[in-house]
Amino acid sequence: MSIEVTRIAVDGLSCHDCDCGACLTAAVAAIKAINGVMHVGIDRRRLTILVRYDESEADTAALRHAVMSSGLIVAPSDT
Repeated sequence: MSIEVTRIAVDGLSCHDCDCGACLTAAVAAIKAINGVMHVGIDRRRLTILVRYDESEADTAALRHAVMSSGLIVAPSDT
């Protein structure tokens, strides 16, 4: 088992007039549903989602896809 940590930077919302937080809640739920994810945290100040996961079961592409499918726009690169 190899534990990795990644930050997924959020660039915005796909529904521009929305600010209810539903997209962020959906993104966290979608990430938690991925096998191998151990922890999901939100840094609201930096607009990033911090994910700790088992690299043998999940990868950053799947994590980013879960965030984007929830209505959030992901920044071009993770830091």
